[in-house]
Amino acid sequence: MLMNTPPELWMRICEYACVDDGQTGRSLSAASSFLRSVSAEYRYRSLAMEACRSRTTRRLLQTLKATPERDRRIHHLYINRPRTSTVWHPWFDVEIPNPGARYKREKETGKDLCELLQMVAPHIRTLTIIFDVTIMDSLKKGGLHLELLHMPNLEELTIDGPGQTLPISTRFAPSLKRLRLPSYLLEPVFAESAAENFPLLTHLFISPLPTLTSQQWKTIGLLAYAMRLHNSAYVRGPDVSALSIMSPSPRRFLTVEPCFPKNRAGDARYQRTLELLRGFSDRVPRFILLPVQYEDEADNGILRRSLILKAQWLDRLRGRQDICSSGSGRLLVSTNFVS
Repeated sequence: MLMNTPPELWMRICEYACVDDGQTGRSLSAASSFLRSVSAEYRYRSLAMEACRSRTTRRLLQTLKATPERDRRIHHLYINRPRTSTVWHPWFDVEIPNPGARYKREKETGKDLCELLQMVAPHIRTLTIIFDVTIMDSLKKGGLHLELLHMPNLEELTIDGPGQTLPISTRFAPSLKRLRLPSYLLEPVFAESAAENFPLLTHLFISPLPTLTSQQWKTIGLLAYAMRLHNSAYVRGPDVSALSIMSPSPRRFLTVEPCFPKNRAGDARYQRTLELLRGFSDRVPRFILLPVQYEDEADNGILRRSLILKAQWLDRLRGRQDICSSGSGRLLVSTNFVS
């Protein structure tokens, strides 16, 4: 049956099948030599790297380097480097938990990740990166900053985890349309250059937002202005009644997801944050405020968000959408970040 079906049809089947975290591509390559051949072009179109360590990253790099350039064009990449300390056990060839480890191989892991990002940069379209502080230090010590990368086809970027940075460069991702950031990256310097660096940006998602400092409040106003949601370059104080709202076309959205500790959600500063955001949302139609997410104070939420972000990344690959208009014209937004 395999040989009776035209290879072109099998290639199209493989193209639609290899839209996951990479498991389907690996399975097809192991099924038969014929399927390995027809699926070669799509085997690495989407990859998910969970708990990436120096050993696994190096193996992936070696595999990609041995693959023809045409067959290693990664379009969708998910990288999750959790904040978990482990060491490699030489006898059993596995990584075991070690709370006292000092990340001896983090510098090598950072260099390998930089090399991987350089390799996928020309063709990558969706990228989710969740790094911890140590990995980011390794990336910087390795002599390569993310802003030096050029990703001309990148349309969606999700950044999460402490210690992460956002490249501020017109060369980094000129085609970027959807961007998700943690709240600590809300700095005026980013907002002031957002329109120039990301001219095609239509969806900006800020999550989580625990509290709203004066600098972050100013940055949100600047971002809304850069995305042409209103005509005022600066939002001065909590009074937003004087804001001049721009025409709803082009369709652009700025979404914020507050996140408070369960046992402190009633504190005055958290309530003040909600009041400011709700007032801004009522005044600016395309500023969307999601329901508050409550978390245990002992849990920084990275593990929970990493699971959500991977599910959203997979949804994006399958073309699912979650922003739509209701009958009244009001926007309905689910927990996924897509357009």
